[in-house]
Amino acid sequence: MTKCLFVLSFALLTSFSPVSFSQTVVAEVGKKKISLQEFLKQYDQVKSLTPNPPSKELFLEDLIRFEMGVQEAEKKKVDENPIFKERVRQELYKAHLELELGERVNGIEVSEREMKSWYSKNPEVNLSHIVINFPPNPNAKQKAEAKTRANKIYADVEGGLKGVGKLNDRMKKFEQFAKNFSDDATSKALGGNMGWQSALTFLLPEYYETAKKLDSGEISKLIETPFGFEILFLNGKRKYAEANMRQVRMGVFEEKRKALFDRYFAELKKKYPVKINKGAIN
Repeated sequence: MTKCLFVLSFALLTSFSPVSFSQTVVAEVGKKKISLQEFLKQYDQVKSLTPNPPSKELFLEDLIRFEMGVQEAEKKKVDENPIFKERVRQELYKAHLELELGERVNGIEVSEREMKSWYSKNPEVNLSHIVINFPPNPNAKQKAEAKTRANKIYADVEGGLKGVGKLNDRMKKFEQFAKNFSDDATSKALGGNMGWQSALTFLLPEYYETAKKLDSGEISKLIETPFGFEILFLNGKRKYAEANMRQVRMGVFEEKRKALFDRYFAELKKKYPVKINKGAIN
């Protein structure tokens, strides 16, 4: 009886041994054999990344299609196509940075002191604006006409706010100007108000740089954008205690991440000297 149990145990162990596991084939696609080990490894990865993984049958069909596609691409020598080569270069670049800097980026820590310091230079601001658009792809004449109109509106706003001292009164005054003159339909209905904005939510960094330097109740100079002209009005700035801490933490993190990348590429430039012909791009 003992001998029989030993034989049965040995049979079970060998049937699930690494050699057998890796040699079991779940599908053959042309010249490629997909082993059970390879299949389960990839399937487990998919299950760890999605709450609703496909069935094993569907996933196997995806693997089969992948192999057919790769083999067909190899047959047609897609790897010699310039588009493919450029994509390989891009993936090579991303993989290199991940291997070189990934752990250091993941190890970035953000302290409360750093958050307060960052926020003192990058506060959240509540803004209103007046937008003067010019048409898409404007010619010189259309730009000039839009600027003339923008200057006229700016003079009216500046004159209308002159002598108005209280912040609430200045806000109401600007709100009326925005309703009368702004070309931005969305914010126009709100008196030009854009709500709270931060360094991370502005599309144009220079736009935010102008906004954060304003005092509450102050208007900016006329700003030219890719779409026209704008006049900014600062309604107020948030105190640190009321700020969106997630965005503040992200701001510090991004600043540190950028510094890490800047240092890395500064070192690389010592190995790969760079010469720039600025005149060619101006």
